[in-house]
Amino acid sequence: MSKQILYPTQVTDEANATGGTFEWLDRRRPQELEGGEEALPRLFAQGAQTVARDRWERIVSSKIIAATPEEVWRALVDPESLKQWLISCHGSLEDIDRDCILDFEDGDFFLTRPKIVNPPFLLEWRWRWLGIGPAWTVRWHLEPVEGGTRVTVVDEAFNPPAKTGHYRGEGWPEILDILAAFIRTRTNYRWPCRSQSYVLTELPITLYAAWDRLFNPSDLKWWLHVFAGEIAKDQTVTVHMGDATGTVEMTIHEVMPPSYNIYPFIVFSFKRPFWPSPVTGRLFLEPAGWGASILQVYQTGWENLGPALQLHERQVMVGFWAEAFRRASQLCASTGIPGKATPWVLSGNEPQTALTLTGDVSE
Repeated sequence: MSKQILYPTQVTDEANATGGTFEWLDRRRPQELEGGEEALPRLFAQGAQTVARDRWERIVSSKIIAATPEEVWRALVDPESLKQWLISCHGSLEDIDRDCILDFEDGDFFLTRPKIVNPPFLLEWRWRWLGIGPAWTVRWHLEPVEGGTRVTVVDEAFNPPAKTGHYRGEGWPEILDILAAFIRTRTNYRWPCRSQSYVLTELPITLYAAWDRLFNPSDLKWWLHVFAGEIAKDQTVTVHMGDATGTVEMTIHEVMPPSYNIYPFIVFSFKRPFWPSPVTGRLFLEPAGWGASILQVYQTGWENLGPALQLHERQVMVGFWAEAFRRASQLCASTGIPGKATPWVLSGNEPQTALTLTGDVSE
């Protein structure tokens, strides 16, 4: 490769020779420079990308029950039997691909769809907690063995929250023991209204984006129905639950935004004027695969409200969180107003034109 070098005196001589117009220079832009990015890309200009990060979880629990497969099958699918040892069934677990509700009757339920029904040996369904949680699969295997029937439950989940595996892993053995006790004694083993509540839903955005989107003070109104204040330590905000259920005071005790290796969470308590004591809770986010996250809320201490309030108030609050999480999912799915935003929220706290918005939410 050669390169021509002109010294200052030569440039002056060349310019004088052409009348000072520098016509000897080629003023055309070299075409090869226009393709510089392709010919010589900048270092790390196109970095590698993660396209998937998935986690599959399977929990297997088993017990030999002193009964025939037919007896165990009846306890699993007969609504009158099922409600005495585990849960009430609205619909049928034997109608393939026809949805039913498995209802704890304290605010918690599973939206359930039977997928395989092969009596009395195999029963499989898919379900969603409160109808909005991730879809997981439960499969019951009934195998005749010496001494009765080996009952095996296989619980499979895709990208589940970290703590649910621990709870489900402990829960299924207890459920099998209760099933065996019910078949043996025909005693009602249903537990009463529980002291804990849990709501979750998937969000189609990353953990960082979900935190910024949901807990920005200007966006709280769209899903949590908080119209003044912010989520900050030692602050109390009023949550409008809608309809005839009134409001609840939410006091913030701790806020941990997302950071490296730390998932974000908010520790809070709910209090209504007629409650004898507050109910504590934890609102938090976890990643769910690549580019998605799971929003969750956990509350405990419902028994502190006393028998006159515990069941009703738990049902009200679980229902509120389920609706709020539906709105949160819609809010994160686009930049617009959630489709389930309550009309009185829009009319009472926003200009009337807000009812027709379809684009970005104005800040």
